[in-house]
Amino acid sequence: MRIIVPGTLTALLLSLVPSLSAQESSSARDREARALIEGMKSGERGPFSRIRWFCADGTVLPPDPYACAEHGGGVQHGELSSDARRLAELGYNVGTLLVSLSFEDFLDAEKNHDWLREIVVQKYLERVDDGWVYRRVRYYRGSRQIEDEEAAGAKLLIELLADAEWVRSHFLLAVELVRGIPHGRAPAQLDRIRLLATEIGDSLADFQATRSKIHSYPDSSDLAAVGDFLASRTDIDPDLRGKLEELSSALADYYRGDPRTELSPFRSVEPFRREPWRERLKELDESLTRGGREEVVQLLAALSARLRGEIEASNDGVTNLRRLDLSLTLQEILVRHAAKSRVPAPFPETASSGAALDMTPGSSAASPHPSGAMTRQQALASARTLVTAAYGRGLLSARELQAQLREIELLTTAELASATAYRHTTSYLQRVSQWAQATVVYHFGSMTERYSRVESRTERFIDDLLRSTALLSLTKLVDALSQDANHMLGLTHTIFDRLEGGAIQGLNPGIARGVLEFVSASELAETEFKADRIYVLPRSLSKLPPVAGILTLSGGSSLSHLQLLARSLGIPNAVVPPSTVELLRPHLGKEILYVVSPLGAVILKDATELSAKERRLLVEKEQTVGQRVRIDPKRLDLAERRVLTLDQLDPDRAQTIVGPKAAGVAKLRREFDDRVAPGLVIPFGVFRAHLERRAQPDGPSLYDEMLAFYRRVWEMDREGRPAAESDRYIEERLRYFRREIIELDLDPTLVASLKRGLARWGAEASFGVFVRSDTNVEDLPEFSGAGLNLTVPNQVRFADVLQAIKRVWASPFTTRAYGWRRSVLETPEHTYVSVLIQRSVPVEKSGVLISADIETGRSDRVTVSAAEGIGGVVGGESAESLLIPFEGTPLLLAQAKAPEKQRLRTGEDGGIEVVPTSGSDRVLSDTEVAQLLRLTQELDERLEPLRDANGKAIPWDVEFGFLAGKLWLFQIRPLASDSRTAALAGLTALDRPARERRWRRVDLTQPLTTGS
Repeated sequence: MRIIVPGTLTALLLSLVPSLSAQESSSARDREARALIEGMKSGERGPFSRIRWFCADGTVLPPDPYACAEHGGGVQHGELSSDARRLAELGYNVGTLLVSLSFEDFLDAEKNHDWLREIVVQKYLERVDDGWVYRRVRYYRGSRQIEDEEAAGAKLLIELLADAEWVRSHFLLAVELVRGIPHGRAPAQLDRIRLLATEIGDSLADFQATRSKIHSYPDSSDLAAVGDFLASRTDIDPDLRGKLEELSSALADYYRGDPRTELSPFRSVEPFRREPWRERLKELDESLTRGGREEVVQLLAALSARLRGEIEASNDGVTNLRRLDLSLTLQEILVRHAAKSRVPAPFPETASSGAALDMTPGSSAASPHPSGAMTRQQALASARTLVTAAYGRGLLSARELQAQLREIELLTTAELASATAYRHTTSYLQRVSQWAQATVVYHFGSMTERYSRVESRTERFIDDLLRSTALLSLTKLVDALSQDANHMLGLTHTIFDRLEGGAIQGLNPGIARGVLEFVSASELAETEFKADRIYVLPRSLSKLPPVAGILTLSGGSSLSHLQLLARSLGIPNAVVPPSTVELLRPHLGKEILYVVSPLGAVILKDATELSAKERRLLVEKEQTVGQRVRIDPKRLDLAERRVLTLDQLDPDRAQTIVGPKAAGVAKLRREFDDRVAPGLVIPFGVFRAHLERRAQPDGPSLYDEMLAFYRRVWEMDREGRPAAESDRYIEERLRYFRREIIELDLDPTLVASLKRGLARWGAEASFGVFVRSDTNVEDLPEFSGAGLNLTVPNQVRFADVLQAIKRVWASPFTTRAYGWRRSVLETPEHTYVSVLIQRSVPVEKSGVLISADIETGRSDRVTVSAAEGIGGVVGGESAESLLIPFEGTPLLLAQAKAPEKQRLRTGEDGGIEVVPTSGSDRVLSDTEVAQLLRLTQELDERLEPLRDANGKAIPWDVEFGFLAGKLWLFQIRPLASDSRTAALAGLTALDRPARERRWRRVDLTQPLTTGS
């Protein structure tokens, strides 16, 4: 799939302000689609209009017997209705049958496999919504021939699974397709069930509906349906009653029976009837006979992981389909067994296998405790098993699996560990849930967002998929481990008076009081965010106006512009698992206290139930809010109005004439000239001169009007005007300023100077440039401002460059940018914009480097996030994140799982295009990681860092890219953080027990603790 973002003037102007008519059109299309779907649910024929024969030669005939005999054969099924065809035009391919698809249509490669993802989501809706659009058509005989669908499904899946490279990049998608598409996966047991249903239906007309249901949409509800039918009919012939009882018994065996029965059909087919699989299945059968739950779960996980390895290494589609069928069966048995295991109270329902998994011979379970309680070693060993099961199911990559196993192994090689090390390992295990969720979002996120707009049940797809796997048992087990580790360290999450050890990750320390709101994926585009609210979001957003606090259900990039902005302002920010939403739901719409400590402890509490200590926390925070940043305009030189090259910037006065971005890039170019693209800078003075240009010579300048605007806002605040009134005034005036800045003609002298400067790099349209905003009120030690203002990428035509400059000048006057500045600046009227114009570099991957551990501040390691293409990390995509020590192995924090990337568009239109990512497990190579470590050392040697109030060097925040293995540098700034909030006495007091206990020894042979 490729989305073109052109560089033309029209497209640029349209992108500055979202089109209201486009939003209305989209909303109208969604309403139409919803209405059509609802009509199909209640309609007798669903998405079909009638039954027809579809012949091999293309002829379509009425449903007469053998109608296609003289046309090369054919298939009979429902014909799509006009409503279904209209739905397809709206982006929802409802009612499409497998028998009607070629492999090319099925694969849908040009749309990045949209149809494959859509099939999975539709199968989910059928399961959870009583057949969905097929609710009544299930009993419309002939609309869907299950035998034909199975044959077509098997054929399509076999061809799909014959491409090992594709399967390696899309393993979870392949698993879900095999899970959902009918292809004859069901063993002979289900064939017998279908035969009995047919015989009974042929004799009893009132059983036909149930018969059609069993044939077309079989599931466990059929057992109750047959039982109810038997109980309601006392007049049935004994022979038919016998068949009904046999059918009921067969259904009970199939859905509730001995798992060995589920495995028996596999023993007679390749490759499972030969060694080594014959012996493996025999060992599993013996384990199931003995009933040793821990041993069974261990074997099931190991076999599932082994099957995945064989599938990803094979191009044999037939065998791979059988392997996936077996893997799904093993996973289903595993989930049932794991759900019956135990961990200590207060998690009595929590599952654990209690056995260690080792792929090498000679592994054994951790030693039991005399009391019979689960020990920490046993819990960690159980987690190891379930992590392996998650890998086998397709939720984790091999890289993620090995990273987790390595961390567990480092902890469990001894019987004693420090409380810090124990918490590190349990916290790292918490990442499994986030990684698994990111995998599901990578494959199905865009499709579930699309379907959520027309079918609300889709919003539960991701959570339901995860809960149907061993991840549910693993998450509960890790919750118990995390609570124990936090207890030993003296650190606990408190979610509305409930202690939570679970997969909660505090990102930015902060304190907030505000109304709690949840925004679903389908509501993101239309939500009007407010500064006094605490938001629960489905994912990290690249653009978010000022808010009081942020809770996200998925992490995104830890070094995105939004995360860095929240960090610099002391906005509490944490990642919580989707299951936490149920704990939050009773408190939505209520005012709460939200706290994240420097060590990541999270507190959520009803604002009406605060303790004296918690009230003091709020008072402390409110006192720091008044300490705003003051800009001294006397330090700016607005007289400089020449267009300068980066090389011409005087390091001693650079930040008096341009912003810190251009000054930093100039500094980089002086030290690393071969790694920094050439650039031009337009000083603050040129922007100020532009504000003085007016179409009416006798009228006030735009600058005068801005000063009047700032004074009026200050007066409205002083007068206590309603927020809605001042917000309307601010939005109206900001819109006016943006329009005026863009409509004013540029100074001809500036245009001529730019033309000469760009001509030195080559002929027009032979290269592109990035036009980047650079204000005097960003990249400050107290305020990041990251991503607030506009960067216009890869402009090729000179006219487009000129227009982009005006758009960049206008961008600080968006409501969002103004709102963030207003929250921290005492003097927002002294906002000036310089512009950095830098030659485009078509990097293949890009990222952000922090020259320290961003969580602990340790300087013997660096934090790096990287993604394919340009701008993915700063935009908040799911990026590869690493903690890289100068000595030792990098620690994987997150794997890049963005489905799409941005890259520069070649040609005279310039701009960017959006294309699918590679699906690779890695972004940065070992060589590239080594280059980043060398860069960090070079920065220490060549640049003098800024220092905080205690004299400690502030880490560098560097944006970089790689092209053909060469490192390019695009920006450098000191890492902004709200040190005042992090240093609050009440906030640091929350972490005092943890700091005092960090070297406390933890005996791993002892049972998990459960109290505080």
